[in-house]
Amino acid sequence: FGLWIPDGGLNIIGWALFGTAAAFTMYFLHRRFKFSGQILAVFAAFMLFFSFFMLPTRIHERYLFPAISMLALMFPFIKRTRLIFAGLTCTLLVNQAYVLAYLNSGTFIAQGDPVVLVVSAFNLIMFMYASLLMWSEIKGKQLLKPELDINQKEPEGESKNEP
Repeated sequence: FGLWIPDGGLNIIGWALFGTAAAFTMYFLHRRFKFSGQILAVFAAFMLFFSFFMLPTRIHERYLFPAISMLALMFPFIKRTRLIFAGLTCTLLVNQAYVLAYLNSGTFIAQGDPVVLVVSAFNLIMFMYASLLMWSEIKGKQLLKPELDINQKEPEGESKNEP
C-alpha cells in the first residue's frame, strides 16, 4: 500500500511538528479571537487540517479536502485566503488524478518523481504563506479581518421581518 519505505525518525519529527503547530494555532486563536472575530475560528480549523496534511508522514492525499472546505467557508470574507483556496484546489486535483493514474496501471509512484516534488513544493509554499498570515495576525496586523461584516445588525427601529 505504498508503505514499503521506513520512516526512521521522520515519523516522530512529523508528529512533533504537528503538535507544535496545533498548540501554536490554539494560542493564535486564544490571543486574537476578540480582535478579528469568529472567522478566525474557521481559519484556525483550516490551519489544523492543513498542518495535519503537511507535517506528519504517511498522510493520504485525501486529507487535504477538509482544509479546502474550511477555505471555501472563508472565500467570500477574507481576500487573502482566496489564493490559498485556488492553489490547494489545484494541487488536490493533480494529486488525486496522478495517484489514480498510477493506481489504475498497477504500479507505484517512483521515489523522487518530479510531479510529486513540484506539488509538494507548491503545497509547502502555501503552508508557509498561511503560517505567515497567522503570524502577522498575532503581531496585530489584522490581515485576516473579514472584508464583509459577518454579524451585521439591523438598524434601530422596526424590523423588516415583522408584520
